[in-house]
Amino acid sequence: MKFIIVACVCLAVAVQAHILTEEQMEKLKTYKMECITSSGVDVEVVEKSKKGEFAEDPKLKEFLFCVAKKVGFLNEDGDYQVDVMKAKITAKHGQEAADNVVVACTEKKEASGAETSYALAKCFYEKSKEHIPLA
Repeated sequence: MKFIIVACVCLAVAVQAHILTEEQMEKLKTYKMECITSSGVDVEVVEKSKKGEFAEDPKLKEFLFCVAKKVGFLNEDGDYQVDVMKAKITAKHGQEAADNVVVACTEKKEASGAETSYALAKCFYEKSKEHIPLA
């Protein structure tokens, strides 16, 4: 009986570690809406990027850069914020997923922040088993 209780508690903790809080989900939703507005990107282009269809669209790149800055993955200069990425990806997807994508996806910085965020989003999608989205 004690084993079952311990197993249930461990499962509940593990599940909670992979779910964003309501507040975090609302904050991310707000960031996305702000970035859609500021970049002028078509919402359909954003939705397709979540499915791995990354259009060569400057507005999509600006949208991704905006989101990456707001969540702390990139700074204003387009530099990777590796510790922030690892912490946030670990919280939602686990340490192994975080280590795999952060190492693979931060090898080189592109010419601009928009290009860097675009490359980062594509890499996250391609290198993660769960297709981790940037936005």
